[in-house]
Amino acid sequence: MERAGWFKNRKIDITNYVKMLESAGYEVFDAAKKFMEEYGELIIVAKYIDPLGEEDYEEDSTCFEDINYYCKYNTNYDEEVGERTIPVCKLYRGEYIVCISESGKLFISEGMRAKDTYNLWNGLWGEYKCGFLKWIDYKAGKEFQRSQYKNKNYF
Repeated sequence: MERAGWFKNRKIDITNYVKMLESAGYEVFDAAKKFMEEYGELIIVAKYIDPLGEEDYEEDSTCFEDINYYCKYNTNYDEEVGERTIPVCKLYRGEYIVCISESGKLFISEGMRAKDTYNLWNGLWGEYKCGFLKWIDYKAGKEFQRSQYKNKNYF
């Protein structure tokens, strides 16, 4: 995260984000503002060796241009979550769009990805891999559990 430009107590100007979101019809709530202020405008590139022994990489983005693209298509999971959600991040070169809810939980198209931002980033690049809580389980009220599977290259 630090190589991407993140640092402790980071707080960027999100005026353009807020204007863009509001023009797309979103009401920007506090959890989204907090996420964008701390993590906005980051491109996170993680290089690794794939199962075939070749170098590969993943790219995640919280950049204005990427989020603007998804806002134009009104990407959200409001109905599934039962509260307002706003797109704030794309994972794996756009394979997943992460939306944050008013309560600060993070969701992808399959369900709940993380219960907070710490678990989102730690589950991607930290000690533990995180899974997700499928929509059916989320709606049934099941609790999100961090995976016990450890990242192989964590140090």
